Amino acid sequence: FLLGFIDLIINSNIEEMEISPLYKVTASEILFEGYDDKLLTNLLDVVANNPGIADQIDLPPFDRFGWFYGRNESELYDGNFTIGTGVDALDNLGMMRLWNGLDRTPYYRDECGRVVGSSGELWPPYQEPERPNVTVFSSDICSAMTLEFDGAFSLHGVDGFKWKGNDRPFDNGHNYAETSCQCTAAEEECPVLAPGTMDVSSCKLGAPATVSYPHYYLAHPSYRDAVEGMTPSKADHEFMMALEPTTGIPLAVKAQLQVNLDVKQYGLTIFEGIPNVMLPVLWFRQTAQLTEELAGDLKLLLILPNIGVYVAIALGVVGVVSFAVSLYCSLKVWKD
Repeated sequence: FLLGFIDLIINSNIEEMEISPLYKVTASEILFEGYDDKLLTNLLDVVANNPGIADQIDLPPFDRFGWFYGRNESELYDGNFTIGTGVDALDNLGMMRLWNGLDRTPYYRDECGRVVGSSGELWPPYQEPERPNVTVFSSDICSAMTLEFDGAFSLHGVDGFKWKGNDRPFDNGHNYAETSCQCTAAEEECPVLAPGTMDVSSCKLGAPATVSYPHYYLAHPSYRDAVEGMTPSKADHEFMMALEPTTGIPLAVKAQLQVNLDVKQYGLTIFEGIPNVMLPVLWFRQTAQLTEELAGDLKLLLILPNIGVYVAIALGVVGVVSFAVSLYCSLKVWKD
C-alpha cells in the first residue's frame, strides 16, 4: 500500500512537472559530480511532506545522482578493508579478512556473501601453476570474482602466469551450481537473470543495476540482441590479471566491468512506451602494467637469491684455499 501511495503521488507530480526519462548531462555529471535529478528530487519532496513514511522506505544518502557520485577524493567510498599481512602465513598476504568489519556481506546468501580472495593490490609470493583459480574481492559488486588460470605470460622479459575472467563470475547458477547464490530473489524464483549479468541492486541502495563484462562479452546473446552497438571481443573486453609467481608482483592488470540498468515499467508513467530491456549505461577499465624500467629491477630481484648462493660458494672456496695456503706456509716454516 505504501509503495502504491508513493507511486501515485510521484506519477501525478511527473505529469505536472513534465518530467522526461531522458536528460542531457555532461560525462563528469553522470559519473562523479552528479546532477539534479527531478525524479529523485520529487521523491525526497514526497518524503519530506509526509514524515510518517520516512522510516518505512530506504532513501539514498544524497540529493544528486551520479553513478560514482561521492567517490572522488573519498577515503571511505569503497569501505574498510582488513587484509592479511602474511605474518602468520605467506599465503595470507593481501588476502581479505573483513570488509567493513564483517567476514560476510549482507547482500548475497551462502558462498556469494563471503569476504574472500585478494584485495587486488597485494598477492602472496610463490604462485604455483597448478593453482587453477584466483579470487579477487571487489567492492564494486560487494562480492568476490574467481578468475580462471590462462597459462604463461611474459612482459619485458619477465615470465609470469595469467588469469582471466570466464563466464563463471556472472553465471547466476545456470552452468555453475555454486553461483546460484548470486540471485537476490527468493530461492524458488531463481535464477531470474540470464547468464552474463549479476544483480547488484541490493549492493547499490536498491537501484535496479546489474554488472557484466563490457559489451556483454561472454553473456547470453539475448542481452546483445536487445540493444544496438554491442561488439564484444576478447582482445578489448577480457578481464585479466598476470602475476610474477615468485614475488606475487602484478605484471599486468586489465579489470573492466559494465554497468547496466534493468529498465522496466516499475509502475511509473514516465516509463510508458519504453520496453523492458537490460540497458548498458557505461563501462570502465582499470589498467596497470609493469614498466620496462621496473621490469629490470624485478629481474635483479629475482636473481639476487642465486647471486647470494654463488657468493657464498665463492667465499667458501676462497676460505678453503686461504686455509690451505696458510697451513702450507705454517708447515714450511715449522720444517725450516
